[in-house]
Amino acid sequence: MRLPTEADCRSLYSTYHTPVHIQDHMRAVAAIAALVAAWSGANMPLVQAAAWLHDLVRVKEQWPYLPASITTPLPHAQINYLILRDQWPEVAAVIQPHSLMTILDDQPFTSLEEKIVYYADKRVNHATVVTLEERLQLGQERWQVGPHNDRTAELLPKLLQLETELFTNAPFLPHELQAHLKI
Repeated sequence: MRLPTEADCRSLYSTYHTPVHIQDHMRAVAAIAALVAAWSGANMPLVQAAAWLHDLVRVKEQWPYLPASITTPLPHAQINYLILRDQWPEVAAVIQPHSLMTILDDQPFTSLEEKIVYYADKRVNHATVVTLEERLQLGQERWQVGPHNDRTAELLPKLLQLETELFTNAPFLPHELQAHLKI
């Protein structure tokens, strides 16, 4: 399996004009993902590469830099999958299911690495580590989700179940995550 290097990631950030604040978010997600991968037996290099690139193209201002073969609008996870699938198919596969609502699917994940990147992404708001509850609340505020579209009651139990699963063999509790990170 060939994985992108940090230099490859920086080159991709440049090619796709990834905003600095999104790069900062991906670095924070990568730090969490690497920590979880360390105790879970996941493929650490794959998890880290996927976390570094999961939001490579995140905002529509980046769409003009996409290859002509990718037509928009598409969900950002799908755009990033399409960008990466030929050169780094394993990374693309880990990135593809990281959208918030994926966890509501019957079989949302096919690998531990997908679960870890998904979870780590949900623990970071911008570049700040937050709880799952906080992330849902901040997302609702950011996207102006009204009460009629609020899916917190469905999402939160599944997110907490995933957190419990990932922290089964952890050397600390989820609320202690921030203290163990090197960001």
